[in-house]
Amino acid sequence: MGREIGACGRIGQVVLVIVNIIFGILGLAILVSGALLKFKENLVNGYVSDFLRQIQLQHLETDLVSVISTVAIICICVGVFVFLLSMFGCCGACCQQKILLTSYAIVVLLILGAQIAAIVLTFQYKDEWQGSVKSEMKNVIKDKYNGDNGTDIISMGINAAFMEFDCCGVDNYKDVELATGWVRTYIIDNQEVTFKAPYFCCKNVDTETPKVDSGLFTSVNQTECATDPTNENSNYKKGCFDALEDIVMRYNAIYIGVGIALMLLEIFCVIFACFICCKGREPEGKYV
Repeated sequence: MGREIGACGRIGQVVLVIVNIIFGILGLAILVSGALLKFKENLVNGYVSDFLRQIQLQHLETDLVSVISTVAIICICVGVFVFLLSMFGCCGACCQQKILLTSYAIVVLLILGAQIAAIVLTFQYKDEWQGSVKSEMKNVIKDKYNGDNGTDIISMGINAAFMEFDCCGVDNYKDVELATGWVRTYIIDNQEVTFKAPYFCCKNVDTETPKVDSGLFTSVNQTECATDPTNENSNYKKGCFDALEDIVMRYNAIYIGVGIALMLLEIFCVIFACFICCKGREPEGKYV
């Protein structure tokens, strides 16, 4: 038998159903993507192998496949969670089921609380976590970075970051000087040259992806920005941490707007769920 929840309750039902259908589809998409990555390994491995073969880095295949597998598991877990939560909200609103709506409201409130706590802690301990992140980044460069010709995934990633974000090191090029695996001396054109900063910290590096072959440098003139870096030819004084922070701050208004909109949506969903719970009674006066 139907239950009378009034005009506000019907509006709440419509909002909850629409919102949760959208998030349900999103969760399902994430779940399917994760499942494809995890269980269609031959397909993924084929694309990975082809890509690595093109840039002559077949030995990285195992590392990348392992990373993809981890990402796939995370996607599956997130997708299942989002999909189930959306079904709770959607079915609870449609059928006016108190247990589903109560569970939905509690979980959304927990998510909202976690978001607020994360925001507060992020600003309250900004200096501390920034210091920790910088320290970890410097340790990675010190222990894992193998220079311009490094063929491991970490070195290539660092070199790609230097190019993409026009930066060098965490704070500056001196962070890279501590890298134990960086070979700075090269024989180029029968001359011995020593790098003060990585070649990938140079401005206008003429490559889209890090070249890792032994013939990367063919002329001493090519390496002047690395052997004698200046503000004109190198980004050696610009740290990647500040560069990343600048990018984040550039779109700060968008992040804040999306975050506020999402939290307001969560609040309205909780309010509507609670309203339907309170108003949605059986004619006998008992909750379902």
